[in-house]
Formats: sequence, structure tokens, C-alpha cells
Amino acid sequence: MSVIKDYTRLFFCMLRINIKGLKSYGQDFFVGIIAMIIKNIANIIGVFMIYEIIPVINGWSLPELLFLYAFSTISFSFWRCLFMNTLNVSYYVRNGELDSFLIKPIDPLFQIFMEGFDDDAWGDLLVGFIVCMMAMAQLQLPWWVFLLVVITGLFSSLIFASFSIMGSLLSLKVARGSDLSDMPYIVFDLIRYPISIYGQAMYNVFVFFFPIAWISYLPAKALITDQSQGILFSGISIGISLGLFVLCYVIWSSYLKHYRSTGT
Repeated sequence: MSVIKDYTRLFFCMLRINIKGLKSYGQDFFVGIIAMIIKNIANIIGVFMIYEIIPVINGWSLPELLFLYAFSTISFSFWRCLFMNTLNVSYYVRNGELDSFLIKPIDPLFQIFMEGFDDDAWGDLLVGFIVCMMAMAQLQLPWWVFLLVVITGLFSSLIFASFSIMGSLLSLKVARGSDLSDMPYIVFDLIRYPISIYGQAMYNVFVFFFPIAWISYLPAKALITDQSQGILFSGISIGISLGLFVLCYVIWSSYLKHYRSTGT
């Protein structure tokens, strides 16, 4: 418990330092946030335009699709706000900078998490919150659903972090000429819409083998139709997120045991 308490205290301390560092850029920090808000507004306008042509997509109405979009955006934004530096894992290894993390008495992966945040992502997160509340009002969902979405989104951001880390490791082991760490962006493009539109075969893959359906689609669908089932599915989503991250951490730890410095 003392270790957890120490890391929790260290997390909030480094979080404050990173936020102060972002604010030191002055106007750039706020311009970045505003730019992300405008980008999301453009995406939402695109959704409205699609619904002018197709009133219902695979059984999902416009408020339901906006709720799914918000759920996905919140989860993705939490990853960008807190864990986006996992994109640089392969860079640290190739340039020998991973060594600087290994010599410190703190878990190397934790240090990578805290090394830097994405300042633009706070705008994404704000839009996700607003769209979620607007969609909930239209769907007449109870207030506590928003809290559940935020908690589930925070945990499911670990799925994005896991994909980013494992993508980096695959890049180092297999695809040395390319970088697979940007998998979270591909995943986000897939989960912004109902997973069922990709067909039954891909649906099964995304539910049972490559569990991106649990990031937002299944919990969102359950919360819309049956809140009690939504609580269950959100709990399953959190469990899968933690389980996948633990598996990723085990693979990462195994990699570190065989790591050899580049000597640079």
C-alpha cells in the first residue's frame, strides 16, 4: 500500500509540473486547446450531415451516435492527456534515451507516462464532456451515467496505452523500418462509430480477440438501453482494460530484461 501511495503522490506532483510546463508556452497552450475544440466541432457537424442523408445508422439514432462519439472521445482524450508519451517508447530505445529512465529508482514505464502530456488533448476532453451531457439530455439518461462514462473512459484509456506500448515493441522486434506505436489513432477511428457496422466477423474479433469494442461501444450501447446492464458492461470494460494493461506490463518487463543499450 505504501508503494501505491508513493506513486499516487508522485503522479499528482508530476501532473502539476507538466500542466505548469504546458502553461509556460502562454498563448500556444490555449490556442492548441481551441484548435482541438474547433476540430471536434467540425467532426460533429460531419455527423449531423451524415444523418441528414441517413437518419438511422445500423439502428443508432443521432443522439445515440453522439453519445457513442462522446464516450470514445473521452477515453481517447484521457490517453492523450495522460499516456500519450507511450508513442515515444521506440524512439527512446533507438536513441539510447531509455537508459536515463533505467538508472532512476522509479518504474521506467511510469517515468515514460509522466515525461510529457499532449496539451491539445484537453480541448478534446472538454468537447467530449459537453457532447456527452448534451446527448444524455436528449436520451433522458440519469446524471450518474456521466460519472460512469468518465470513470470507464479513464480506465479504458489504458487500452490505448497498451496498444501504443505493444506497437512500439513490435516495431523494434519486427518492423524495424516503421513505427506501429500509432495504433491508438487507428483504433479511435474505428470506435467512433458502432462496431456492428463492420460485419459479424469483425464484430467478433473486436469483442473477443482485439477488444476495442469494450472501450466505448458495448458500455455505451448497454447504458442507452438498460442502465443496470450498462453498469455491468462498464465494470467488464474496466476489468478488460486493467487485464490488458497488466499483460502489456508483463511483456514490457520481459523486454527490459533483455534490453541492451545502444551505447549512444
